[in-house]
Amino acid sequence: LHINTCMGISMYPDHGKDVATLLNKADIALYHAKANGRHCFFYYSEDLNKQILEAHKKEAELQGALDNKELCLFYQPIFDVMTKRIISYETLIRWRNPERGLLNANEIIPLAEKTGLIVPIGKWVLTTACQQAKAWQDLGIAKVPVAVNISVLQTKNSSIYKLVCEALEVSG
Repeated sequence: LHINTCMGISMYPDHGKDVATLLNKADIALYHAKANGRHCFFYYSEDLNKQILEAHKKEAELQGALDNKELCLFYQPIFDVMTKRIISYETLIRWRNPERGLLNANEIIPLAEKTGLIVPIGKWVLTTACQQAKAWQDLGIAKVPVAVNISVLQTKNSSIYKLVCEALEVSG
């Protein structure tokens, strides 16, 4: 049996003058301590509060991006240098953020994994990539494999086999 301890600390009167405020601020410090590993403690500070509020804002923005269809896919061709032909495509996710412009995967994936949004985003990516591959086939373009990166987190809560089968079935 292994026991881990994390503590969030708030101080009277600097962080509040009533029990509810002090507990709330200690909870904010505890949340930060848990996010930074085990066997640690954090004192409440306005900086911690700003970090947590910013994290919640980013999570809401990413959920909004999924809901508002701001995510898009690009397809990186993989060439065979000997035959000078495309042998496959790699799917790349981007976010058309109305305020910050086009954001790449490095700005999307870590946040999506941290918040659990990687599961619905991953499902959308897989389904959309399959639909694009089918559209290319319908246009008479030769069948070429399309690679989609899958997060480890996607395999934990759902059957990846089922997810792939659904995406292939929906796209035809």
